[in-house]
Parts: sequence; C-alpha cells; structure tokens
Amino acid sequence: MMEVSYGRVEGILRGIGRTLRMIWSSKAARFGLLVLLFYILMAAIGPIILPLKPVIASSTNVFQPPRLWPPIYWFGTDNVGVPLTVDIVNGAPFVLEVSLLSALYTTVLAYWLVLWLALRVATLTQPYHS
Repeated sequence: MMEVSYGRVEGILRGIGRTLRMIWSSKAARFGLLVLLFYILMAAIGPIILPLKPVIASSTNVFQPPRLWPPIYWFGTDNVGVPLTVDIVNGAPFVLEVSLLSALYTTVLAYWLVLWLALRVATLTQPYHS
C-alpha cells in the first residue's frame, strides 16, 4: 500500500491557491480566465444543449441576419440555414483540441531546440586538448 504524503499535497494546493490569487488580482488575467472557463464549459456541454442536426435547406432561413430572439440566432444563419451559434458551439471542442495539441507541440519543439543549442554551444566552447 502506498502512503500519501499530506505535506506534499498541501504544498501543491498552496501553490495552486497562490497562483489563482495572483491571477484573480489582475483585471485582465481575471477576464481571460473567465473567458477561458466559459469556452471550456461551452465546449463540454454546448453540443448536448445545441446539437448539430442535419437540416433540410430552405430558402427562407439562408443567410439571415442576427436576431435578438431566439438566442440561437444571435449570429445569424449560414448558407444552409443553420444558426451560426450552433456551428460555433459544436466547433468549440475541436478548437480546444487543436489549441492544446499545437501548444504541446510547440513546447516540445522549443525544449528540444534549446537543448540542442545548449549542447552545441557547450561543445563549441570547450577548450581544445590534443
């Protein structure tokens, strides 16, 4: 049975708490965090609330301008007559997936590039011994 070190867990939670307090103290960071949380929530439950249903194209609903009511038409409709709100909500999970993968790819690439450059500089700056 593995024992859990509560001191270590408390330290991690304290660090997370400090980070969240620092983010919450800045208005810009608070706004960005709230937008990010809203987008993640929209990607998680939005497709359940507004599923993308196959629609029969009708000339009456094509390229409609934005309307206040019902809220599904806040952004208008596309060339098939589907409300753009439905397209945005159903595309959100894919946007988050691509964003996460590109951030991970960029981080790994930068890590290996810096590591390679550091080793190269260390090799080039060593004195020559014959």
